[in-house]
Amino acid sequence: MSSDHAANVSDRRVAPGIPDTGEVERLVEAARLACDSKAPEYLAAAEAALEAARALRRREPSKSAWALEGAALVEAGDARRRSGQLRGALEVLERALGLAREAPEDSWGPAAWLGNAHHRIGIVHDSAGDPPGAIAAFGLALEEHRRSGDGTGMARVQNSLGIVYSRSGRYPEAIDHFEASLAHAVRNGHHVREAAVLTNLSIATRLLGRAEDSLNYAERSLVLRRETQPEAVNGELTNLALSLAAAGEHERAEAAFVEGERAHEEFGEPLDLAEHLRFYAEYLLDRGREAEVLAPLERALALAEAGGALGQQAAAQAVLARYWKRVGDHARALEHFESFHEREIAAERAAAARELEAQRWQAELALARAEAAAEKREREALVMLYDSLVHDHRDLEGRAAQLELDASLDALTSLANRRLFDLRLREAVDRSARTRHPCALVVIDLDRFKSVNDGFGHAAGDEVLRGVATVLSKRLRASDLAARLGGEEFAVLLPGADLARGVEVAHELRSLIASSSWPAMDPALRVTASLGVASSDEVGFVPGALMALADERLYLAKGLGRDRVEPARGA
Repeated sequence: MSSDHAANVSDRRVAPGIPDTGEVERLVEAARLACDSKAPEYLAAAEAALEAARALRRREPSKSAWALEGAALVEAGDARRRSGQLRGALEVLERALGLAREAPEDSWGPAAWLGNAHHRIGIVHDSAGDPPGAIAAFGLALEEHRRSGDGTGMARVQNSLGIVYSRSGRYPEAIDHFEASLAHAVRNGHHVREAAVLTNLSIATRLLGRAEDSLNYAERSLVLRRETQPEAVNGELTNLALSLAAAGEHERAEAAFVEGERAHEEFGEPLDLAEHLRFYAEYLLDRGREAEVLAPLERALALAEAGGALGQQAAAQAVLARYWKRVGDHARALEHFESFHEREIAAERAAAARELEAQRWQAELALARAEAAAEKREREALVMLYDSLVHDHRDLEGRAAQLELDASLDALTSLANRRLFDLRLREAVDRSARTRHPCALVVIDLDRFKSVNDGFGHAAGDEVLRGVATVLSKRLRASDLAARLGGEEFAVLLPGADLARGVEVAHELRSLIASSSWPAMDPALRVTASLGVASSDEVGFVPGALMALADERLYLAKGLGRDRVEPARGA
C-alpha cells in the first residue's frame, strides 16, 4: 500500500466506536421499521439508534446530525410508549422539542422531526386518557407538518385526530378528519394506511347508524388489507362482521365472525381475540341463539383476565349477566352483574389514576415551557394554535350541541341511553349525598320479552319497546330521567324521591305497562314488567351500589313470579 493511499484511508476514518452518518441513518431507519415489531424489539432498536445519533452529533454537529438525533428521539419516545412507559415517553419526546430549540437557525433539521414529536406526544396523552391534551398536541403537529410541506405527516395526524374524536363520541368531526387522511392515502398510493383509515371510517359511520356506509368502508378495507398485509386481516374481519350485522346481512356476518376468529388465533393478540369473541357472543345473544353463547363468552373472559384488561373483563361480565338473565338463571345473572360492577369500578379507578398522572405531567410540562416562553418560535406556534382553536370552535359551536344530544339518546326509543344515564346517576347521587335528600332508582325489565320477538318478529318487539318508552315518558316529571339500558331493560331516576315514593311510582308504571294494548300485533297480547326499586340513602350514596341494589331487587321480583315490584308496597 502506498503512503498516499494510506493517508487517504486515515482521512476518512472516524473516531473509534463512533458511527458515521450512513450507519446512523441505517439505525434510525431500522428503528422506524421495528415499530411494527414487539415492544421490546422496538425499544432496543430505538435506543441503539439514539445512542449512535448522539455520538455522531457530538463529533460533527452538522445539519444531518441534528436531524438524525431528533428523529431518533422521536422513535425512542414512541418505543417507550409502546412499552407502557408513558412518563418516560413524554420526557424523551420533550427532549426532541428542546433539541429543536437548540438547533442552529439555518438548520433544516428541526422541521423534519418537530411535527413527528408533537404527533407522538399527542398519542401519549391519548394513551393516558387525556383527549384535550392529545388534540392540542395534534394541532401543533399539523402546524409543523404544514410549515414543512409534509403532506404524509399531516395525513397521519388527521387519522389520529379522527381516532380521538371518535373515542369521545364526536363522530361527525372524526369522519371529517378520517376522510382528509383517506384522500391523501388514495392520492399517494399508501394502501396500508388507506386500509387502516377505511376501517376507522367504517367504525365511526356504524356508530352513527349509517349501516350501508359502514359496510362499504369495511369491505374496501378488507380487500386492501388482503392485498397488502394478508397476515393482518383479523381486525378488518371483526369490523366487517359487525358492519354486516348492523346492515342485517346475518349469513355473511356469521361467516365473517368465524373467519375472523381463525385469523385472530393465527395472527392476532390475545386481547384482540377476546374482544372479537365477546362481539360474537353478543351477536349470538341478540339473534336468540342462547345455546351457542356461553363457550365464546367464557373464553373471552378468560383471555381478558389473563391479560389483566379490566375494561374487557367488565364488558364480558355484563354480557354474561344478560345471558343468564335471558335463560332464566337469575342467581347467576346477579353474580355476573355484581362482578361486572366490581371490574367496572376497578377500571374507573385505574382510568382516574391515569388521568391524575396525565394532569401532573401537564403541570410539569407547562412549567418547563413557561421557562422557555421567550423563545420566538414557541410563542409563534402557541399563537397559531390558539387562533386555529378559536376558529375551529366558532365553526363547530353550532354542531356541538346537536352532536351531544344525539350521542346521549337511544336510537330506537329516543330515551336517554346508558352513557347519559350513568352520567346523570352519578350526578344525582352526588347531589343527594351533599343535600342528604335521597334519590330513588327504578329498574324495569319486560317479562318474557323473547316470546314477543319469537311470536311476532323483531319489528313488533321494537314497537313494544317504543310503546313502553312512551309510557315512561308521559308519567315522569321534568326533573326525572327515563333511560333504556339495553335490550328490554329500562331505568327511571327520581331525584328528590325517597324509597316509598320510588315504590309508589314503580307500581304506577307496572300498572300502566300491564294495561297497555297492542292492537297492531294482537289485541290479546299483554306485556308485563318486573321492577326493582332502591334509594341512595340505603347504600351510603354510592352510585354503583344503588344500581346493584335496584338490580338485585329486580331479580327478586322475577324470581317471585314477575309482573311485580320489589320491595313491595309498604316495605
